[in-house]
Amino acid sequence: MRRRLLMVALFLMGMTGCPHTWGRGGVIDMAVQKDMREYLSRRRCTLDVHQWKEKCGDPESFWRRPSWERNKCPEECRPERPN
Repeated sequence: MRRRLLMVALFLMGMTGCPHTWGRGGVIDMAVQKDMREYLSRRRCTLDVHQWKEKCGDPESFWRRPSWERNKCPEECRPERPN
């Protein structure tokens, strides 16, 4: 009886670690990759202030604009997303 209970417990523990969530290429893995890509890319912006305003617009309203408009601004020059 104890052995069956242990097997069921191990089976349930294994099934809750879903590969589509925790595995390579899973939801959490992709979110971490995206965050790291954004963090690292912000450090290499080559635009000066005038070029930045021309391509990226007003930093206050950057994240409220539609995505097609935000895509004009290089990813490495995008302002931090507000919390």
